[in-house]
Amino acid sequence: MASPAGPDPSSGGSVSVSVDAGHYPAGRAVIVVSVRNGGPVPVFTDDQKSDCTVALLERRIGQGWVGLRACGAERAPAVVHLEPGAVHVARIDLGSENFRPQPVTPGTYRGVVGYRPAAEPSGEEPQLAVSATFVVT
Repeated sequence: MASPAGPDPSSGGSVSVSVDAGHYPAGRAVIVVSVRNGGPVPVFTDDQKSDCTVALLERRIGQGWVGLRACGAERAPAVVHLEPGAVHVARIDLGSENFRPQPVTPGTYRGVVGYRPAAEPSGEEPQLAVSATFVVT
């Protein structure tokens, strides 16, 4: 699924997403994604996105973005609850078995986390927070 081109910095209002580096080697790196709830109320998100985490890696293709929904877990997504001020850390291993069908190839990427103000309905994440872009070589 492609998303339109948009600003690269966090656009999620009170929720922010950051990665631990601006450059990663393809197939050998672990991207540490931090999701911070800077707002006054709890937020909720589901896992089972890239490498079965709460973060979706998106690769820039032309003027848009394509998500790498790589998770081989055979279970329903788990709901992750972030209290105000909480930070959730996700580790995305680019060499993971989850990326075998859809490998992370060199290019420009960003991390995206969708979230909602209530635990239910699961699967609906109308608000997005986006990291700065980074490069995989």
